[in-house]
Amino acid sequence: MSKINNVYKYTTNMNIKVKQTLLFFILILLQTNPIKAQEQSEYQFPFPSIPSELQTPTERANYLIEHYWDHFNFTDPNLENKKDNIEQAWVDFIDILSIPIITLDKSQTAIEQAFQQAEINPFAFRTFASLADKYLYSLHSTYKNEELYIFALQSILNASILTPIEKEKPKHQLRIAQNNRVGTVANDIQFTTTLGSSSLHAIDSPLTLLFIHDFDCHTCQLELDEIRNSTILQQQIQNKQLAVLTIYPYDEITEWKNRQNTYDTLWINGYDTNQEIIEKDTYSLRASSSFYLFDSDKKIILKDSSVEIIENYLDGL
Repeated sequence: MSKINNVYKYTTNMNIKVKQTLLFFILILLQTNPIKAQEQSEYQFPFPSIPSELQTPTERANYLIEHYWDHFNFTDPNLENKKDNIEQAWVDFIDILSIPIITLDKSQTAIEQAFQQAEINPFAFRTFASLADKYLYSLHSTYKNEELYIFALQSILNASILTPIEKEKPKHQLRIAQNNRVGTVANDIQFTTTLGSSSLHAIDSPLTLLFIHDFDCHTCQLELDEIRNSTILQQQIQNKQLAVLTIYPYDEITEWKNRQNTYDTLWINGYDTNQEIIEKDTYSLRASSSFYLFDSDKKIILKDSSVEIIENYLDGL
């Protein structure tokens, strides 16, 4: 499995619930009979019937995502009273898109089709847009996947039913999402340490973990401890497979100098020499701290990540 495929697998940060849902859908994909919604008293999403001639999991998975919304009644006059049902259906939809056998190209097509089908009902379309934001973009979502959200944003911006004002937020989000996109070479960072000046691209290491942080941030201090106390990260550092670069992006350089005891001596600890992260938005900071993981060429493997997801990625190499 390539590094990018590994990224796609781990950016979902799957919890137990997600794994159970994926297992359910994998069982569906392995069935040889067409799958139809069960008739029960409670609401059941109308899954498409998968043709029996489609035998492989990949064929069945691709058919399922291509036709996922085909039997959903977007013209239902009571749709606004079924928002919880729509939300569950959306969560299940992005669960399926997270199965490793689904390629990004297929995911893009499926998301574009979903929004095109929803355009018949402004409420459904706006609900899809809101749910995409909630589950694919929120930093606190276990489903967060910026690549999938880019596809959603492009569909949202191409829609004719939204007003120019409604498109302002998605435009801003798309710019942020496309800045330092996974799989691309990261913007360089010129930084200064207690020993002198260097840059991100000058670091010679198979992998580099970047941690951009603030001092006036309790979570940042906890995350520094997470790095320090991570057995997996420490093993990678000791084996010369991972370099840790901490960057302070603000202009309180005196404070940075006075806080050197915050850092580990095995890390590379610097501040943004030219203040480009803040002034030129070379890295869009959506929170007080941000984790990135790069390969040896400084291509982005993980973006806006966490120690846990990075550990899972490294553990799977």
